[in-house]
Amino acid sequence: MKGGDWVEFDVTSSVRNALTSGVPHYGWMLIPMGLGYSKFTEAKFYSREGGEPVPGAFPGTLPARDRRPVLVIEFGPPYTTVPIKDKTMCKDVQRTPPYDPIDRSSTFTTRDRKAVAWVKFGPLYAGHRVEFHWYYLDNSAGPSRVHLFRYDVPDPKQRGQAQWDWYVVWSEFPIRGTIYARYPRPSHWEVKIYVDGTYVDSLYFTIVD
Repeated sequence: MKGGDWVEFDVTSSVRNALTSGVPHYGWMLIPMGLGYSKFTEAKFYSREGGEPVPGAFPGTLPARDRRPVLVIEFGPPYTTVPIKDKTMCKDVQRTPPYDPIDRSSTFTTRDRKAVAWVKFGPLYAGHRVEFHWYYLDNSAGPSRVHLFRYDVPDPKQRGQAQWDWYVVWSEFPIRGTIYARYPRPSHWEVKIYVDGTYVDSLYFTIVD
């Protein structure tokens, strides 16, 4: 466009993920996507050193012709976790949509191959990091975490969707033939569920002979 124009990028979820994941964040890279772009496509952006300040502009205001990047921070209600439609412990999960739980149960035996913590979220309007923290509760020194699983739910907008009406995430915990099957029984366990670093709910189960 002749004379240029403003382009907006919503970086809310990106910043939130950087803060909760602990991974260093070095900014953003702008990459053209979609059809119609040739190798000669070019777009120029002003840096913070650029722009054309208007002489005599009131201090602290944005001059009319100043094209330097602007960070806009909008304040609103505190961020809340995504809604949970359903959750359960189960023995397996369907491998095709709708990925429903198989054999819901909060009791497992040492002969069971695994225990599965299953959660259905929705609706989701952005990407989220989901974590399952597995704790053994019968430790005399207090609950001890023995397993951690992370999963990054993709941003629906990056997949051409306005939202995910529902999104299923699950974590599997091996039992049969593992050290956990040899713990004194009955053994008691908790699975803590975190979304974007915030605790949201728990699931409990027991392993018996």
